[in-house]
Amino acid sequence: MQDLDHQLKDLGFDKEKKEDGSVKYFLFPGDSNKVLWTQISVTPVGDAWQVTYARSENQVGLWKVYSVVTKIEVRVISKMKVMIAEITDEKSKTPDFLRCLCS
Repeated sequence: MQDLDHQLKDLGFDKEKKEDGSVKYFLFPGDSNKVLWTQISVTPVGDAWQVTYARSENQVGLWKVYSVVTKIEVRVISKMKVMIAEITDEKSKTPDFLRCLCS
């Protein structure tokens, strides 16, 4: 687990330890205009990890601006090297018209 902590910290993740002893890692890569995923979270699940990618966008309502999740993907990965490589790849993706609509 120490190695995972170190590798995720190198990628920019923050660690959150809950009252029940569970651990979750969060990354907020930036503004939705510059990055495809606005939040990435990693949760240990047994011998694997649940990686959740979410894209939020601001939408203007009648009286105020809302932050709306427009896309979410959840993956369970059992190998740490595969997970780190996938997160690095997903983190580098930028939004474009076709990627946001088709994928």
